Amino acid sequence: MQKKLAFCVIFCTLNLISLIVFWLFNSLNLSVFLSFEVGIFSFLLIIITSFLSYKRQILLRASKLNYENPPLNITLKKYKILPKIINFKAFNADLKPNFKQKIQYFSLYFSLLKILAYVILVAGFLYLHRHNLLSVLGFVSGISVLILCVFIFAFYVKSAFK
Repeated sequence: MQKKLAFCVIFCTLNLISLIVFWLFNSLNLSVFLSFEVGIFSFLLIIITSFLSYKRQILLRASKLNYENPPLNITLKKYKILPKIINFKAFNADLKPNFKQKIQYFSLYFSLLKILAYVILVAGFLYLHRHNLLSVLGFVSGISVLILCVFIFAFYVKSAFK
């Protein structure tokens, strides 16, 4: 819960700072504001859906693993190790995934929620463009602010929760 609160604080602070910077340079108008907010929230939706997709895949793969409890007592035994002769055989080093693995990787990177998030990003861009409200500077800076927010949050988590 503390990490979520930290991300929200960083997100709101950078959003507010960016809007103040636009206002200071007298370029804050309705088109810049709408472009900025559509860019930042649609990209936030992309990041959240990617996170949830990866989290689901990790938990799914981790549930398939079998963990064994370590033994309660440790005993030392000496074993006589005989040298073994190992023969190496030529093997296809490409390790090409089979069809089932390709489908799993495809579903990992292109889940339905992710595609929907990208559609919302493009639809927001096209809506703003069609109604002459698109400010490319505002849209790109909205996406950039969120990327900066994620980097700051990553450094915060790395330093605060060691």
